[in-house]
Amino acid sequence: MSAFVVIGTVVLVVAGWVGWLTDRRGAERPALAREEAGVPPSYTITDTTGRVLANFVPRFDIEMSPRSMWQAHTPSHMTAEISRVLGGSPSPAELEALFFPDAIEGEITVDAWELSARQAHELNGWIEGGAEGLDEPVRGIRVEAIGGDRRTRTWRLVWCPTELLSVEQRERHGYDSAWRWGRHIANRIAACLRDPSAPEPRGSIERERMRSEVWSGLIPRASCRPIEGIPSDCVLALRDLLSKEGVAAWQMRLSFGRDRTYPTGEHELFGNWGFTEPEQTAPQPRAGLELLCDRLLDDADWQPLLDLRPPVYRWNQDRTVRGNRENAYLGYAPGAPSPRVESTIDLALQEFVGRALDDVLEEHDPALAMALVVDVETGDVLAVESREAYEIEPFAPIYHLFTTGSTLKVLTMVSALDQHVVDPNELLDVGFGAYRIHKDGKPTGRVIHEAEGAATGVITARDAFAFSVNAGMTQIGLRVDDDIFHDYLSRLGYGKAAGSGLGIERAGLLTALPWKYEYTHASVCFGHEISTTAWQHVAALATVIRGGVFRPLRIARAVEQGDRRWELVPNEGDRIYSESSCAEVRDLMRYGAEYGTGADAHKAMLAAAERTPGGAVIDLGTKTGTAEKTRELCVHVELGERERWRRNNLTATRARYDSLKSIAKPHTTSCYTSSICMFGSRDGGRELLTFVVVEEPRGKQKFGSKVAGPTAARILAEALDLTTNGTPPRAEIADGFFASVASEENPLDEPWRVEEVEW
Repeated sequence: MSAFVVIGTVVLVVAGWVGWLTDRRGAERPALAREEAGVPPSYTITDTTGRVLANFVPRFDIEMSPRSMWQAHTPSHMTAEISRVLGGSPSPAELEALFFPDAIEGEITVDAWELSARQAHELNGWIEGGAEGLDEPVRGIRVEAIGGDRRTRTWRLVWCPTELLSVEQRERHGYDSAWRWGRHIANRIAACLRDPSAPEPRGSIERERMRSEVWSGLIPRASCRPIEGIPSDCVLALRDLLSKEGVAAWQMRLSFGRDRTYPTGEHELFGNWGFTEPEQTAPQPRAGLELLCDRLLDDADWQPLLDLRPPVYRWNQDRTVRGNRENAYLGYAPGAPSPRVESTIDLALQEFVGRALDDVLEEHDPALAMALVVDVETGDVLAVESREAYEIEPFAPIYHLFTTGSTLKVLTMVSALDQHVVDPNELLDVGFGAYRIHKDGKPTGRVIHEAEGAATGVITARDAFAFSVNAGMTQIGLRVDDDIFHDYLSRLGYGKAAGSGLGIERAGLLTALPWKYEYTHASVCFGHEISTTAWQHVAALATVIRGGVFRPLRIARAVEQGDRRWELVPNEGDRIYSESSCAEVRDLMRYGAEYGTGADAHKAMLAAAERTPGGAVIDLGTKTGTAEKTRELCVHVELGERERWRRNNLTATRARYDSLKSIAKPHTTSCYTSSICMFGSRDGGRELLTFVVVEEPRGKQKFGSKVAGPTAARILAEALDLTTNGTPPRAEIADGFFASVASEENPLDEPWRVEEVEW
């Protein structure tokens, strides 16, 4: 009886102990679940109609450490298997080149050690003798002399990874695994390199450090991304292959990447991605809308608003270190939808503007041409484009500086009206092509000259503006004290970078006070001795058309994510001029369009309006500009030389820049900047402003009305929907009826032309 009790007690104790031990081991067992997060969602850019301009496409890459990978795996086997999984492209031979980025024609020259005669002799002994007890040379590695005479000669190692690490090579020397063969190679090389008087490394940590140093010399590249863009249908198969082969994550792994794509085509305005700093490990936006949107969403204010959950991949790592059990795929949790930045750009109009500028380059042979279309009230940029005869890296509308010319007379007139020093109907004596400036009733040494065909004698201030008479506008502008005039221009942004957010900008020239009365002050009145970018100049001109409130131009207007939307409210702006002064200038610009230098553009716009169904009613105002360059550097020369410097890898030094002044101008006469500012609306709708500037045309025409005017009219007509892709709407022809007279005059297979007025 007692024996049964004892036996039962022992059984219970043993069972309890086994259960406790099992529970304890279960508690200590590491978690098998693993997960890997992809890149967080990044922004998409759209135009104002929702068309995608730029977005990210997820991408899987192979990321690896060649140094770690090939200590434990066989190149020929892994390249063959990976190539098979990828459908044969890249081929195994191509993969070998990608997986050994340090190799040249299959061999790596080891520069980490400059071998002495003793070290070279010992390494040769190992190479010729092979593993212990074998008379089999080690193939795929050799010692070669670097040079010098017998006393100064040194040596280095050169090896072929695919041969030295091949299955045949290691099995011939008695090693059954790549890992053991890799350790043997490191041990033998370290022994040959070690000074005979130095003690051998003791302990596993020291020996492992020794092997690591050897492999750092044999394979300098610690990490690389040899394959980008793994096909989506190969991702799981490749992950399974790496798992089956026991490839550790620090050796080779699938990593998440992304590609920036432009579904509607690439435009300079969209910008680009690249490396701006030596320490960067991933490309970043460098310019354009990409840079602006990246900085916008990187602002700390947006972080709590946006959902930036990345996609997550989960699986069970249920495989022993040396076993054959494969990992179990558990699932995939998609990330948050990408934020969407809605730009103000109208892509169709943007592309039309580009084609119009292409025509300008072909017809007038300028150094460059630029154009902007903006919504007057909001400052939204609907299109901004440039075309250059030379390569210009920064975006020209925010980087290239030009002399404003007579388009600045808009600001001269509104400043004078705001100071109540001029009446549009008062009479001015502008002389007969040459006007000497008087100060305090006395003549000065400065004489103002006029363009060909300018009005002469006594004219009204209205006509001085409409027909762009320098002498008249100079008299008007000189009535505004220089400190007041300078303050107006400074508050409009002249002399400062515009802050567009699109990349590298330049500030332009606004001469500091005091201004010399008959020179700087007089010159600024008709747009000389002042330079700016097209972007900043348009912001200033739009201020007057808007009614006197300065508002910076903007090119992003909303951010969306999922069903949430945040409007980017336009800048409230600062009042610079009174509304009444601006209204008078608008009337003067209308007068200039109808009777002055903008008459040709006005006639073309009216013809376009008449051909719309029902006949559109347009409101139009213009101010042309033609600046003759006297002391300014020729743009053709500057851009041509800068392009030559880039081709020859020459830096733009001060000495080289100064040397440009001695190069002859490639013009038969003077060089000019031709420009025009036009505002317009259709049927009382939103008001748009178009600005076109053409630098140094070398064709038959030079005046802004003849060079920039036709292009601005084409662009404004398109922006106001008077035309579609340059073609006016046509009357519908129904069955049983003849075509209208208008459609007969313009057969469907012929381009549209306005009688006596060409775009």
